[in-house]
Amino acid sequence: MMGRMSQMVGRLSVMPIFGGGKEDQSKTREKELDEEKNLSKRALMEIQYQFDDLYRQNIDSSDVNLANLIYKIGLEAVLGGPLVIKYAVNEFSDILVRTAERWDNDIMLQLNALKTISALCSNNKEAQDTFLTCQFEETLIRLIENGGESGEKVIQLWACHCLRVLLIGNANAMVLYVSNKDFIIIIFFNFCLNLVQSYSNCDEAP
Repeated sequence: MMGRMSQMVGRLSVMPIFGGGKEDQSKTREKELDEEKNLSKRALMEIQYQFDDLYRQNIDSSDVNLANLIYKIGLEAVLGGPLVIKYAVNEFSDILVRTAERWDNDIMLQLNALKTISALCSNNKEAQDTFLTCQFEETLIRLIENGGESGEKVIQLWACHCLRVLLIGNANAMVLYVSNKDFIIIIFFNFCLNLVQSYSNCDEAP
């Protein structure tokens, strides 16, 4: 399990943020946490430290719920306000995008990444532009089409919501993708139709 977790974190491009020995790292972290007065940003810094420890294999992966960490990024950022949201986008956008792109046999991991990105981008053009720069909307369109590797409809649903949040209120994004609006609309309504049909079939089942 330890190998799988370290490989996963490695794929997510989480690079170590400290040098030196463990004792030096611990002192540096304690100092930075003591100096940070915003509790939500402090919580995000602690999450960052956990990712760093996973990368270095300084902690047992069984002690870390990666899906929960991804979810807490969005929660703490929203609670902390605009400056903390900006910090979260700057520090975690790469890992969030890569987590949303991959399934890795963990639906909750992928789902929480979509939820967190949606929270960060809500009414936030700077965050929207950051994720659009990564061409993340193309990943979302693929997930809307088929639910990704898992094929889960809940992934399709949250990918659809995330795409809406990513584009809404962003004039530059709408101009950029206006030529693809029919394609996006078709995907959206096909998804909705399939979702309704799926639930209808469930209701008809004995």
